[in-house]
Amino acid sequence: MKQSGTTGETCLFQDTLIASEKAWSAERVYLERTDHRQDGRSGWYLGPAEGQVEQEELRLYYIFQLFNLRPGVLKVLALPKGCVAVLDGDEVEAVLDTEDRNIWRAQI
Repeated sequence: MKQSGTTGETCLFQDTLIASEKAWSAERVYLERTDHRQDGRSGWYLGPAEGQVEQEELRLYYIFQLFNLRPGVLKVLALPKGCVAVLDGDEVEAVLDTEDRNIWRAQI
C-alpha cells in the first residue's frame, strides 16, 4: 500500500469482518487486522475508537456492506495483519504497525 509503505494483503468483497454496531454511528473508529484470515473471513475487526464494546453488539458483516455503512474504511482494508487503522469520519488519522509506529503518509 503506497501510503503506508507496506505490502498489502487481499481482501475480497465477499469476505466478512466482525464489527460493533456502534461503529456505524461513531465519529472515530478503529480497525485491526488479526491472523484470523481464513474461510472467507478477512481478519478485520471494526469498532468505535472510544468507549466499551459488549460481546452482544458484535456482528458479522460482508466487506461489500461497507460501501453503504462506512465507505471510508475501504481505504485501509488491504493493510496486512497486525496493522491498526484509526479513522476520523472518512479520513485516515493514523495507521500503526506491529510496533505501534504510525506508518500512514497523508496525501498531499
